[in-house]
Amino acid sequence: MKAPYNAMDVANYIVTKANERGQPITHLKLQKILYYVVAKHLKDTGEYLITEPICKWQFGPVVKEVYHTFKTYGSEPIKTPYAYLTKNSVFTPDENGAFPEFILEFAKPDEINEKLDEEELFKRTVNKVMDELLLKGSFELVERTHREDAWLSNKSAIFAREKELEYSHNELRYANI
Repeated sequence: MKAPYNAMDVANYIVTKANERGQPITHLKLQKILYYVVAKHLKDTGEYLITEPICKWQFGPVVKEVYHTFKTYGSEPIKTPYAYLTKNSVFTPDENGAFPEFILEFAKPDEINEKLDEEELFKRTVNKVMDELLLKGSFELVERTHREDAWLSNKSAIFAREKELEYSHNELRYANI
């Protein structure tokens, strides 16, 4: 595997590693750690880590697909990674409403995590960010992202929900990590 990665794969990896450390995380904390992993990787390599953008929301940075996947946990810890439908899945009806081909392929988080574990730079980046942030509270991390200029300078637009704002690569380079 090579960057850019699917954001769900990185999120699943973070969930797994947090659970292995005995520190399961909520979906809110997952979003902040994912944000800082992406920012750290960009600072260190000049490369964007994931294929999806990071949005500026009321409670800080969010990758929408990861948010919608894990939001059902609410404030409870995420117990397991999520086996999402891959792009190889085919379930589009034809003009008659029939499904001539119906294939559901689910990602295998354990296998993907093993591949990501072989990526030394990726693993080192995730571990460094988790070492620094995993024991911090979810809202402590929200406040940390709110103090950054990229969020702070857009605060009124974020709260007004005028439009979907995304972090630029330059803004990520200045993240507090």
